[in-house]
Amino acid sequence: MPLDLPHRRALPEDVKERMRPAFTQSRVRGRRAPLAVAAGVLLIAGGVVAAQIVTQPVHEVDSGHLQVVAPSSRDLDRCRAALNDQNWRSTRMVVFDLRKVLVGEDGRFCELTRTRARVAAEDFKPAALEEGSIAFRSTKIIAGVPPAGARTVHAVNSGYTHSPLGPGPEGVVTPGFFVVETPGVASELVFDDRTMRMPTISPKPATVTDSYENSDTDPWSEESVLARCVDIASDGGRSAEELGGFEPLMVTGLDKHHGMMIAHREHEKWAYCSFSGGTNGGLQLLNVMEDDPDKPFMFTGDKTGSDYSVVGRVDRAAKSVQVSDGDHPPVSAEIADGHFLAAVPMTDDEAKTIPTDRLHLVVRNDKNQIIYEGGFG
Repeated sequence: MPLDLPHRRALPEDVKERMRPAFTQSRVRGRRAPLAVAAGVLLIAGGVVAAQIVTQPVHEVDSGHLQVVAPSSRDLDRCRAALNDQNWRSTRMVVFDLRKVLVGEDGRFCELTRTRARVAAEDFKPAALEEGSIAFRSTKIIAGVPPAGARTVHAVNSGYTHSPLGPGPEGVVTPGFFVVETPGVASELVFDDRTMRMPTISPKPATVTDSYENSDTDPWSEESVLARCVDIASDGGRSAEELGGFEPLMVTGLDKHHGMMIAHREHEKWAYCSFSGGTNGGLQLLNVMEDDPDKPFMFTGDKTGSDYSVVGRVDRAAKSVQVSDGDHPPVSAEIADGHFLAAVPMTDDEAKTIPTDRLHLVVRNDKNQIIYEGGFG
């Protein structure tokens, strides 16, 4: 008896978008994927090495290919804007923990983070390796055409005599392209067991533009400010394990675009970041203190606009914290998870000379009783 099954229906577009890898997901490692990019050909004309990438299905793929997925329409829009080329096409995107790299059908690459897009500078010329070539280079990514038959790739920094950096994480290699993250300033690329010195590359090989993963995101929302802080810390060498999973906890000065944020990860780890105008600091992890301090502890203070932002730790019994510098009325701090954030009005001259013991705190419990009054511990 035949079964009366419903007709097959295509997934809605919003469902497809939610199924795509997000930056917060862990890196996927695997051995097989149905499609890959085929042979990359070096075209040498007038001494310039150019990479041409042609896509076609293959049956055998190398490790890491589960990191290669189709880019979303938003990914393509961001890269086309960065390249200033609305006709640019890409069907392959390599997903790392904190960044994505789109592989163009014309051999051009585009790197995306949560708040930025990077593409090769207009005057950048692909550089030849002993075998293969480099077609894109940024602070954290190297991409191009691999040597024939290569299956794995690592970037290595062996230029420091006393403290050499080991190899970075394994990159992605297909017959037509490779993409690898770098451990600082890479001096060598290692394809399988073949080590190749990095060729000379122009000092500014990539251009960067502001580009938000969510097209509707306000650049000054809490999420956007935190995303910029994470991107900057990642560029500075902090790992995805350190930076991943943080959410905004408290923020001051957001409306003025001058302030500081405290972020948390599952209310078990904390970090802070300052921002001033168009400049953000990188996300800085706060030391986890096993015991609540007898006195409030000040992690950091920073001049942000017309205020001096103070980040500190306080007993978890505290329900309110007031902070003053002795010359101005006290201000109420934001408080959560045993941490507090206060914006104390202060002139530039006052902020330059402020000693820690100049700040005065009044801490109250849930019955409005003073449980501490004085300076920092």
